[in-house]
Amino acid sequence: PAATWIALALIVAFGVILALVTPKVKWNAKMLATGALCIAIGFVLSYIRLVHMPQGGSITPDGTVFVKEGEGEREVGQFPDASKEEALALYARRYLDLKAKLDLFANRLKSSNVKNREIDESIKTLSAEIEQPAVVGDIEALKSQFEALKEAGAAKKAELSEAHKAAVAKALAERTAIVEKAEALANSLGDNTNWRSTADKFRSLFQQWQDHQHNSVRLDKADADALWSRFSSARTTFNSARRKWAQGRDEERSNAKAAKEAIIAEAEEIKDSTAWMETSRKFNELMDRWKKAGRAGRRDDDALWARFRAAADTFFNARQADREQISSSEKENLAKKEELLTKAEALVPVKDEKAAKQAAAAEKAAKAAEERAAKQAAKEERAKKYAEKAAR
Repeated sequence: PAATWIALALIVAFGVILALVTPKVKWNAKMLATGALCIAIGFVLSYIRLVHMPQGGSITPDGTVFVKEGEGEREVGQFPDASKEEALALYARRYLDLKAKLDLFANRLKSSNVKNREIDESIKTLSAEIEQPAVVGDIEALKSQFEALKEAGAAKKAELSEAHKAAVAKALAERTAIVEKAEALANSLGDNTNWRSTADKFRSLFQQWQDHQHNSVRLDKADADALWSRFSSARTTFNSARRKWAQGRDEERSNAKAAKEAIIAEAEEIKDSTAWMETSRKFNELMDRWKKAGRAGRRDDDALWARFRAAADTFFNARQADREQISSSEKENLAKKEELLTKAEALVPVKDEKAAKQAAAAEKAAKAAEERAAKQAAKEERAKKYAEKAAR
């Protein structure tokens, strides 16, 4: 009865449409009957199934494909220009394609690098395709598999969430350790700090910070900003302290350079002096002052020392030449002494008063020569010590 009423309704609708579309055409009973008959035949044919598939698919003579869903059937498409086998095969392949998408999603859920966003987008896409799929096959099986995948996706998202929390906690601890090392370095600064070594350590920590940012999980903005503030503060403390130290070092070097230039000026004033003892003592004092002046920097120190050493060498070389000349004179005195001793020995034994006086005079001359030689030797020894001390 329902089909009858539907057929009548279609016939009436067909007549009304024709009347509206073609008002100038006069429709007679035969034309209306023919049109109504065509509609009725088409309507009846739509209920005729030429082929029924095991999965619930069927096709009508006009190429319309249906699939069984629940207790009824649902039209999934029409393929009029192909055989019934080709039409059903097309929608059967679409079923397999949709099944393959579900299987692929199931495999992705087992992957370790799947993301929450991918899960949400996949479920949203598959949900739209599963709602009323234009396929021929076991629709209930597809929907059951999809529901199971939604549950698996929710479980995977919970697992990823816990893993993300653990990764964030680990990254936070690692980043905090870098900050604490930087703060420990900043707190250890003092007079004995090796600034170059400490600067290398800060550069290494900064490189570790950058590598950690690029290679680890992203931290919450509040935590990341707080850690960076601490790290930056430690670096600022170090940089400020190093600048202050550098300024003090430059001032010390400048003072040392000025002091050493003054010492060099004094050395150059006395380098041509022949007051050997007094000038040697003065050079020793200049050397003591040089050692106490501090460092002026390697480049300046080398140049300044070369100038001071040149002045000292001028004096000590001249003194050495004089000492060698004195030594030559002493050799002559020694020869004369030996001559006097020989003469004295010739008078022994003493035979008269005249010979006794001659022997006494020779002995006295020998002693005087010996004393002069001893004094000269002591003088040379002292001068040698002064020269060695100045050289050091």
